[in-house]
Amino acid sequence: MFSIQIPALHGRYLRNVLESIRSQTLQDYEVVVVNSGGEQISDLVKEFGFKEVRKYVKLLEARYLANGESKGDYALLLDETFEEGRIRGLIQEPPRHDDNR
Repeated sequence: MFSIQIPALHGRYLRNVLESIRSQTLQDYEVVVVNSGGEQISDLVKEFGFKEVRKYVKLLEARYLANGESKGDYALLLDETFEEGRIRGLIQEPPRHDDNR
């Protein structure tokens, strides 16, 4: 399972980020949002049903908090949108090279 960690200092682009997560083809993930920005962020996180850690901290501490709250096997720190299929692409087995040429 992937833990997608989002430090949110303001909610300006957060809806786009959360929608891009929902559009992923691989659905084996959790989302942890560290909210340092207030009610607008809380409302969005609740709307999407993701986990929220609410604490007024700076960016670096928000990243540490998100990591501490994550339960996944893999962590993905996200602060921007990403295209559909990105999570699946991260876990696909890399191509094998034939060393016996």
